[in-house]
Amino acid sequence: MSNPFNFKLNLGSKLTIVVLSIFLISLSVGMLVLGNNETLSGNLNTENLKHSSDVLQLFK
Repeated sequence: MSNPFNFKLNLGSKLTIVVLSIFLISLSVGMLVLGNNETLSGNLNTENLKHSSDVLQLFK
């Protein structure tokens, strides 16, 4: 059987793959470091929802 990893890429393709890989890795590390519970669920807490419903009641 032939090796499935035996293929050749030109330099532009290799560079594109390396740049996209570095970008995705840095993006995921940034999300892990900078993301916390407040930023992920801050818009869905009960205080904000109650305030939003009170504001909507004013326009009725």
